[in-house]
Amino acid sequence: MKKIIFVASVLFTVNINAQVNRPTTTTSTETQQWSHDDQQFLEKATQGALLEINNARRALNQTKDESIHKFANQMITDHRNALDQLAKAVNKETFDKASQIPQVSNVLAQQRDEAFNNMYKQQAIKSHKETITLYENYIRTSNNPQLKAWAEKNLPVVRMHLDHAEKL
Repeated sequence: MKKIIFVASVLFTVNINAQVNRPTTTTSTETQQWSHDDQQFLEKATQGALLEINNARRALNQTKDESIHKFANQMITDHRNALDQLAKAVNKETFDKASQIPQVSNVLAQQRDEAFNNMYKQQAIKSHKETITLYENYIRTSNNPQLKAWAEKNLPVVRMHLDHAEKL
């Protein structure tokens, strides 16, 4: 019994020493100062992705059109991946502030059948055009290397989404 207590106390002491003597390092995203433009971009990009995911989920539940189902599934997958990448590019607190669930328009929810399909397509086209403009403007003017790299990486995906939405 004394051996067990001794081993436990040694392990506890080693663990405490490791915690106390651990170097304190911070990543560049933890110390990054976010400009107003960076925060605005982060919020708009995050909110847009969350809205696309919400609308795609609604489309999966409200339509029987296979092309829309395929597009909606792609929206969910791609926008989740983009959000995961964005969360890694910024610190948790900054990402959490930007990722509040957006207000969803009830107009889409009120549509049925072909009216829903048409409105969903038009919403996808409009939102992806707006997102392309947002990303292009941010890339052109940004001094934030993490967010700029994220926008540059994801801009081709947004363009592909627009192309697919226009072909629905």
